[in-house]
Amino acid sequence: MSISGITGSQSFEEKLSDGKTYTFSALTMKDYGDIENTAKNQRRDELKELIGDKPDLEQLKFIDSEVRKVTAFDDIASFKGMTQMIFYSLKRNHSDILLESIGDLLDIASVTKIAGQLSGMVEDLSKNVEGQTVAPE
Repeated sequence: MSISGITGSQSFEEKLSDGKTYTFSALTMKDYGDIENTAKNQRRDELKELIGDKPDLEQLKFIDSEVRKVTAFDDIASFKGMTQMIFYSLKRNHSDILLESIGDLLDIASVTKIAGQLSGMVEDLSKNVEGQTVAPE
């Protein structure tokens, strides 16, 4: 089975608060990497702000160890992370969408619903891949 055969048409449409219908796509590994990098950078900035401008070596080691613990999946559990996940899902089909505009288009119910659908796509993909050799076409 080819990679495109597994991931090819995983998308869905949803009408948002502006009355427009948007197409959401399954996230790629690059998307998850970008989400994780953003979360790690935010955690690093938070810790540096708490520690101050001139951390000593032990404080730098602490910051590094704490940042290493952050994963994309930890961040996605927050509303901020879910918003990022939704943004990455939308930008493939709606290149003009801005991360800052996502919050205005969604309420808590729609964030939860859309994030659940995106998570379901990941689960479906992992079930399709189990026990199969995935090779590029």
